[in-house]
Amino acid sequence: MRRFAFIALLLGTSALADRPTLSGPEELHASADGHFLVHFTRQGVDAVTIGDTSPANGVPDEVDDLESGMHLAWEAFVTTDGWPAPPADEGRGGDARLDVYVRDIDAFGYTYFEPVPSGSSSYIEIDPANSTLGRTLARTIAGHEFHHALQAAVTVQLAPWIYEATATWVQYGLFTDADIQLVRDLSWSIRLQSAARALDDTGGRFEYASMTWVQFLVDRAHAPRTQVLELWKAMARAGDWEAGHRAFLSPETLEDVVTDFGVWNLFACRRADGHHYTDTLPCTLDVEVPTTKAQAPASGQTMTVGRFGAAYVEFEHDCQSNTLDLELSSNEPFSARLVHVRAAGESPNEPLVVVDRRVAQSIVGWNDDVRTVLVLTNLGTTPATFSWAAKTSGTYQAAPAPTAARSVSVTPVEPQSLAPGETVQLSATGRFGSCATGANVAAQLPWRSSEPGVVSVEAGLVRGLSAGTAEVFVDTGAVTSNRVTITVQPRGCGCGLSSTSPWVLLGTLVLLRRARRTTSV
Repeated sequence: MRRFAFIALLLGTSALADRPTLSGPEELHASADGHFLVHFTRQGVDAVTIGDTSPANGVPDEVDDLESGMHLAWEAFVTTDGWPAPPADEGRGGDARLDVYVRDIDAFGYTYFEPVPSGSSSYIEIDPANSTLGRTLARTIAGHEFHHALQAAVTVQLAPWIYEATATWVQYGLFTDADIQLVRDLSWSIRLQSAARALDDTGGRFEYASMTWVQFLVDRAHAPRTQVLELWKAMARAGDWEAGHRAFLSPETLEDVVTDFGVWNLFACRRADGHHYTDTLPCTLDVEVPTTKAQAPASGQTMTVGRFGAAYVEFEHDCQSNTLDLELSSNEPFSARLVHVRAAGESPNEPLVVVDRRVAQSIVGWNDDVRTVLVLTNLGTTPATFSWAAKTSGTYQAAPAPTAARSVSVTPVEPQSLAPGETVQLSATGRFGSCATGANVAAQLPWRSSEPGVVSVEAGLVRGLSAGTAEVFVDTGAVTSNRVTITVQPRGCGCGLSSTSPWVLLGTLVLLRRARRTTSV
């Protein structure tokens, strides 16, 4: 079975290996941009697919796809972003162009680094079977491998994981077609489900899936793509990935940034809250980091967490207590953040105070969260485990942020009738997705009247002003409630005659007096 290893990278040694020999007569294709020379054959185990249909140019479509993928990466990263082009290889493949050999290998592709007086040149091997994966994916593989050549032009001194993380970020950031969504999603899934592994870990395709680390750095800083080159320059100057990251991120610390990374990964893919990974590589999976769910009082121990990896504990709400009391400890230095996921997409995170590798802290109002998640990040040098204990205290009283309601219902819903000057009090209850659902938040919400000259409304108190009809409702900007119809009409004016009218009584008295006069005469 063909090894599914994404794209492999081999670092060259000082002793130069012979260039590959193909299984059949070698043909050469010079790319139109003048940067690449593709070596291929139509015979033997290394044979390319014969098809030449799109474009029909006398060159196998598979070779066209290699050229297309590498040309796109060159234009994006050399021409636009300013990455240094690979140094000439002193004619080892026939001339100064970057050589690409299409041959049967045990992976999708390899990039070999070769020392030259001006730095490190490269040559690339691509498996002809890549064409069976679809033309778009074949192009992405070529773009990935070519970016390794650009990396070698900057430095060959770093740990392999950052080479693969960056090249895979290029691969799926440069090519965003829907027909490669599955393999792009697979990278997200691997990285999120293995969140406890060390940041620089390798194996099981984890280093490729660490493309999410590169995307995180770009998204978090709202930085242009060119900042990735600046990171690589910093790593080249330091001769080490970690020291280079520290220099690039200063004045922030690497520890603070990897702590943020652990928090951000709660909101990847379909769990996006609008504040994290907003410019992310497309991800359609409903996948999440492994999370221990607990209902206090409870205690436990996390899985083993590698350096700069994270573990997660989510506390299920009881809708009874006011305070969540936490105690934490670890065998290594660590950071702890409590993430409060709120109804309207807000997700503030609260740093917990770590003293001597221990935390003792109380979280007030925790039942108003939609989710309350503890993120524990290993900042030590060796694998760590975290012990945690949680209990509750106090009595719950809903105190939600009213404008964070997912929906608002105004009652009573039936039409109301008022006279000028009369009032009626309406209630507004919010749905928050938390224990606060059902709380009356009328006093804190922005109310609106469709006809301000007919009725006014403040904190749910509606006052009739003049004859007419209006609708009152709540409008938070993000959520609009149902509308209640208010009709204002004057009450009776008292001008009609009735048996108790003063005018009737006065008329009666006049008639009685006249009757008395008539009788006396």
